[in-house]
Amino acid sequence: MQDGCWTDHEKTFFWRELASIPAAVRFSGLDVGDLPWDDPNQHRNLLVVDASCPGTKRLLQQAGQLLYYRVKWIVIDRGSLDCGRFLRFFDGLKVLISSEVYYLCAGEGVDGYSIRQVYRYSIESSLAEEVYGYWYRGVVVRNDHAAIAASVRRQNLNRFKLRASVVITHNATLNHLEDYKEKHVDTITKKNYFLTKYMIENLNATVQYSYVNSWGYRNPKTGRFSGMIGELQADQADLGATALFLTADRIREIDYLSMTTPTRAKFVFRSPKLSVTDNVFILPFNGTVWMCIISFIVLSATLLLIIMLVEFRYTTVRYGSFRPTLMDTMMNMFGTSCQQGSFMEPKSLPTRCLILLSLIVLMFLYASYSANIVALIQSPSTKIRTVEDLLNSRLETGAEDTVYNKYYFMHATACSVCLSTKLQLDGETK
Repeated sequence: MQDGCWTDHEKTFFWRELASIPAAVRFSGLDVGDLPWDDPNQHRNLLVVDASCPGTKRLLQQAGQLLYYRVKWIVIDRGSLDCGRFLRFFDGLKVLISSEVYYLCAGEGVDGYSIRQVYRYSIESSLAEEVYGYWYRGVVVRNDHAAIAASVRRQNLNRFKLRASVVITHNATLNHLEDYKEKHVDTITKKNYFLTKYMIENLNATVQYSYVNSWGYRNPKTGRFSGMIGELQADQADLGATALFLTADRIREIDYLSMTTPTRAKFVFRSPKLSVTDNVFILPFNGTVWMCIISFIVLSATLLLIIMLVEFRYTTVRYGSFRPTLMDTMMNMFGTSCQQGSFMEPKSLPTRCLILLSLIVLMFLYASYSANIVALIQSPSTKIRTVEDLLNSRLETGAEDTVYNKYYFMHATACSVCLSTKLQLDGETK
């Protein structure tokens, strides 16, 4: 509540009248610093100002977007209740279409007071009025139309011209915004162009498009944005007609309405063969099977050595002029596992049984191994699931040459290494 030109008696009377309302009441002067600039609950603030106090209009001029964004205002005039005087008071003020500014004046033909709202489409346009309701002897009679939210009531802009900024990354897009050709080029721009067009028609407005080649990125030296956000920031456009990513530095400059185009940046690639990412020669069996195979070969070689040593000592069976060793039997069993011949011909029944058993077991293992490895060679790899997997793979990568891809790879922590190692070759971006 405005302080300034009110007496203590008037402030006490006003406070008593509001005592029954569960709300905190605070009186302040005409200092613009007392406005709720940093209040996180701006939408819960209702500011009452007296138009008859000197400096009130200057305060509203300095209020900036608080006059038409989130904060509600009630303007009273102790000197006069003439509705025309209020309209002259609001002349030159930014009571834009999103504002919720109420004032009380003498109702025409009504024994009471008229509660009205005032707004304008732009600072240059004339004022428009809405009758919110009437106040008579402490009773407020609200207009049924006023029960509807202001954003719904004020959808008719009466052919007001809006300025829309459109992002075009390919010049040929200007010739194909509405003919559905080259839909793969500037797809987001073309879709949002139609959405903007339908929205303008629904608001009964007109539109003037401006075209830029960038969504807008902050210049670290000047702090200003380029592209579409730069036009919004410089009041060269009223709305952005192309969807854009939500980033921390943009939230402070613009207001996001809704997500019109779900967008994700992805690497698209054909799954490489399994041989590109793995050693297919060890994949047919898991580690346990490989250990069992090695153990079987070692055990068979040891048993073969024992049998041959027993034969050499207790029988007349001889295998040439040499005495068998563990190395000989190991080489023999390893050759058997590889489906190769043996330089030692088994002569006794125990030796032949052991060799035959080993051949049968290793034959099934070899057949299983061969079938699995043929299937694995033809199978695609499923190891590349994340950006880190792609970074560590042997695949070459590239990205579409667009401003948002360059910005993303330069600022995204997860992909900074990917940019330097995968997307650059001899200092040049692929």
